[in-house]
Amino acid sequence: MPEKKKNHYLPKMLLKHWVSHDGKRKGIYTMDSERGKVYFSEIKGTGGYNFASKDNLYIPNIDGSRRLELENWLTGLESTLDRIVIKLQSVKSDGLFSSFEEMNKFLLSIVSLQHRTRYVIEQNLNYLNENKNSRKLLHESKGKEDKQLILENIVNASTATAAKFRQFELLVCKSKDKSLIFGDMPYLSDIVDGFSFVPLTNKLFVSIRAITENSFYKFVDVENDVVESLNYAIASNSVNWIVADNLVQLEELEEVFNSNIKVKSKYVKNELNVYGSTFKRKNST
Repeated sequence: MPEKKKNHYLPKMLLKHWVSHDGKRKGIYTMDSERGKVYFSEIKGTGGYNFASKDNLYIPNIDGSRRLELENWLTGLESTLDRIVIKLQSVKSDGLFSSFEEMNKFLLSIVSLQHRTRYVIEQNLNYLNENKNSRKLLHESKGKEDKQLILENIVNASTATAAKFRQFELLVCKSKDKSLIFGDMPYLSDIVDGFSFVPLTNKLFVSIRAITENSFYKFVDVENDVVESLNYAIASNSVNWIVADNLVQLEELEEVFNSNIKVKSKYVKNELNVYGSTFKRKNST
């Protein structure tokens, strides 16, 4: 099997926080729009989470070579996010970030969830196919396949989005009771008072907005009505699937999930002239 063939477009390190037991097996309750049903997705060993993966999603083929740079970049962000989530589950004092670099990688890991999903990639590819003139608007587009351009844009768009949060207010919100759900489009952009929301575990989400003062974070306990509102927004924003740690929540949100509006891509110029990494051609020697 080719190296890193199975690419998870939502990190397993996040999905693991929704794993539960149905009495016999370990897995995740999943509502899948493509399969048209609710089922218990069993997690076995290091495998599983198949509903959130696609073969070679992040792996372009350039000059006959499978290129792993983007997959490796995302893996690095996920490692940082995993460390921070562990801290968020316990820390209530200073010391969340060990360095400025770790803070920046945490921001990138959060905002990249807006740009790395399967649905966004597919819609962006459709957009390029239908709007050929848009290729020239993307960074260094000459001589590149559409897929390579779109994958490079994940880094470029994530870098540009993170730059908007050079100073930020971060609320770490913990549910007192009701569980959060998770979906295949988990980044909810600019929902209330400039805050964007991201669920990180079944009991914890973060909300972040740009400010002009020095960056800061604080912990907040939230009631069930807040969690229910966020779950409604997550279900409304999801396209391919939503997951929960219990079956009841999925059944309650089925109508909302099935009636969502799928949004098509459009070209959005970065506010700042920021570019991320590109796949460089390898020397033939």
